[in-house]
Amino acid sequence: MNDLFTSPPLKELDFVAFDTETSGLNPLTSEVLEIAAIKFNQGGILETFSSLAKPRGGISEEASRINGITLDMLSGSPPFGEVFSKFLEFVDGSVLVIHNASFDLSFLIAESERTEKLLPDLPVICTLQLSRKVFPKLGKYSLEFLRSVFQIEKSKLRSPGAMGYHEALDDSFACMEVFRKCMSRNNGWEKPFSDVVFHPKGFSKVWDFKK
Repeated sequence: MNDLFTSPPLKELDFVAFDTETSGLNPLTSEVLEIAAIKFNQGGILETFSSLAKPRGGISEEASRINGITLDMLSGSPPFGEVFSKFLEFVDGSVLVIHNASFDLSFLIAESERTEKLLPDLPVICTLQLSRKVFPKLGKYSLEFLRSVFQIEKSKLRSPGAMGYHEALDDSFACMEVFRKCMSRNNGWEKPFSDVVFHPKGFSKVWDFKK
């Protein structure tokens, strides 16, 4: 990877948009059930990653209602430790692009500590914060709202056992498209990385998001 803080233009970088589905809302007591990612650059999609993961514990009723995942669906899936190792290989050397990065990264950091697998301190762009900066008059910035405003169609990419709207790979696709929409404004791809990584708390790398 380029030394990002020497500010290479974004057109020279590879990015990974990713999303998780979890067994609850608290990363200290809940687990990642699905993780999906799309590696891309200015030219388009390079490759994808998607896997379900069998949890050590249960799934809250609220989480199952939202994401549609049940324990029966996960019975033949590998444990998250195995999935995590493959995910870390996939994201190596890339800039992470995440919508509401604080949520997903809090889970990955917790899983990194539980599985004793080192999560590299990769640079992070949060599309929730970036879209607020680039489109300050929208008022709402949920991924569902942004994909409606930007007319982002449902992805044709499919995860194993695709489960509908909250499928992580589809949300990763929407996150990528929100980022690309932001980059389409004011010649964004030509901008240096340091101009685009924006978070009100100054967060710019993975472990900044540790709670």
